[in-house]
Amino acid sequence: KTFVANHLIVAGDPRQWEAYFHELAHLVLAPFAPPESTPDILSEGLATWAGGSLGYSYRAVLEQYALFLRDHPDVTLDALIDGRGSGDLGIRPGGALLCELVSEIRGLAGIRTLVSEARSGDLRHAVEAATGLTWAEFAARWRGRARGGPDK
Repeated sequence: KTFVANHLIVAGDPRQWEAYFHELAHLVLAPFAPPESTPDILSEGLATWAGGSLGYSYRAVLEQYALFLRDHPDVTLDALIDGRGSGDLGIRPGGALLCELVSEIRGLAGIRTLVSEARSGDLRHAVEAATGLTWAEFAARWRGRARGGPDK
């Protein structure tokens, strides 16, 4: 758990020693994406994209996620945004992939726009503003990449 205001990480997984990269990412990214005003899917997504999750690298998390999604076709980007996701096998990897795709399309400027516009509460609009794609176009890319296939 990360307590951003106190610059404190409380963790106890002996397999990771001091390598809590996900939690460190929360601290580093807090000035840019404050947890109190950033939707969870972006807060957790940015930290997973930057630092992996639960001791796994971001790439390993995505590989596991692709396998999970093959057995759970009801987990979509819309479901995650609407709060119908499946916990850590949804928000963290799904949000991380969302951030990665925005970065690929528009770089750091896209990420800044995404985080800024998401504060309005309309994440679909934030994605469209950050990428220049329609929501349907972006969701299709996300779905393809999330399942380990082509993203177009």
